[in-house]
Amino acid sequence: MSSAPKLTTYKFRVLGGSADDPTEHEVRTVGRDVQRTEEAFATRGWGQTTTRPMTSAAMVAYFGMVRMGTFTGKWEDFENWYLSIEPVEPINATPTDAGAEPA
Repeated sequence: MSSAPKLTTYKFRVLGGSADDPTEHEVRTVGRDVQRTEEAFATRGWGQTTTRPMTSAAMVAYFGMVRMGTFTGKWEDFENWYLSIEPVEPINATPTDAGAEPA
């Protein structure tokens, strides 16, 4: 009897564009978005992601939006585009079982 793995994702509310008429996006991020953020912090010499929580949240949301295809620019473009990043909640998802393996 196997147990399905648990997958934790994080949901962010992102406002971007013009402050007078912002666009809102809901972004679900996954582990690889967090990992890419950690790698980017290390490459830039920014220390740990916990020392810059707002930048970390913004970058995780950025990598999630890039992965989803809802943002196509570079990190620097995203920094100039986004107005607000708000963590909404962690979501625990259990992937559907693939079914029994053939004998």
